[in-house]
Amino acid sequence: MNDSEIALSYKRASNPKTQIKILAELNLCSKAEIEEILIKAGEIRPKEKKKKVQEKTESDDIEGEQEMKIPECILQYAFDRLTEIEDSIEAHQKAIQELEGSYQEMVEFIGERKITDERNNTKCQV
Repeated sequence: MNDSEIALSYKRASNPKTQIKILAELNLCSKAEIEEILIKAGEIRPKEKKKKVQEKTESDDIEGEQEMKIPECILQYAFDRLTEIEDSIEAHQKAIQELEGSYQEMVEFIGERKITDERNNTKCQV
């Protein structure tokens, strides 16, 4: 396709963003090349170049923190949620300890039974 056909196809497309990809595939070129053609044809604007991000200093961070004020209700919700999470962790830790205790009891029981069974040369069927 020539440049005017590309521009016309883009202009008539129901979904222009998708059309750029389609046009690139049809013309065996990159999306960037199609965008350049569309820019020259006046169908799209050139993308703005991103400005370099300035390095932050400690004073910038402190100023930023002072400017950002979190509403009290949001802070309260966050603290309440932290408390819920801590309570849940504590409950799970207790459950883990109980399970570990039960596990240890079973290990000891099996160990005692194994010794007794070996002495009596008996076998259990489950």
